[in-house]
Amino acid sequence: MRGKFSGLQKDVLKLYRDFVRAARNKPIESRKEMIGHVREKFAANISMDKKEYDAIAFYLRSGRRKLEMFKKDSVKHISKSSADLKYEIH
Repeated sequence: MRGKFSGLQKDVLKLYRDFVRAARNKPIESRKEMIGHVREKFAANISMDKKEYDAIAFYLRSGRRKLEMFKKDSVKHISKSSADLKYEIH
């Protein structure tokens, strides 16, 4: 049985679920790539120490800003970049 999650862990899980939900509202041809990109970004930080509160809080704030952009109807596709997520508006 899994133990209880901390507040930050709950926030991270909520952000992940919100990204997946937002991707479901995008064009079918883009969904798989978008969800894959979200998984990749979250997996890249999975080994982060739970006690790095400042870093986790920074990533949460950054993620929330990206989620708001991601949710916009004008965003139909994303492209990967080594620097960051780039949104294409079609």
